[in-house]
Amino acid sequence: SIKTKDNKMGFSDLSGNDIIPCIYDIICFHEAKGCIGYFGVEKDGKYGAYDIYGKEILPCIFEELFYYDDIDNTFKSKANDKYISLNIIYKI
Repeated sequence: SIKTKDNKMGFSDLSGNDIIPCIYDIICFHEAKGCIGYFGVEKDGKYGAYDIYGKEILPCIFEELFYYDDIDNTFKSKANDKYISLNIIYKI
């Protein structure tokens, strides 16, 4: 579940174990076509993503970050005023 500590957000499993540390300004879960879902996170105005197991899949370095619903495992991101597409390969 999403939790807060010192006005920052994170995520813990049902037993209370930290999955994503409480260091983010915003955290939200997204179900997405072609992947097992991911957490979008924001820290200091930059965006990143984690998988459901707590593995950082994209660091918080992006000015914008969107998941393409029509292309499996692909994010559209903006960094340094340039848009790029990022394809994520999940290894479980």
